[in-house]
Amino acid sequence: MLINNSKQNEIVAKLMNELEIMDGSEFEDLYNQLDIAHQTIVDAALREYVDCSLSDAYWSSVK
Repeated sequence: MLINNSKQNEIVAKLMNELEIMDGSEFEDLYNQLDIAHQTIVDAALREYVDCSLSDAYWSSVK
């Protein structure tokens, strides 16, 4: 089922704004409704969040 762009933007905002309080299954359910472009936005926001939380921009690099 395709979700229109406006609804996907709402989901992206919800995922980013409620990240700390949302349980994993709810996050996954919403995330899986997004197209690849919107998932990429969420992925980048999550990476930035973790980078800031860990104070290390290279936490995920392969060494």
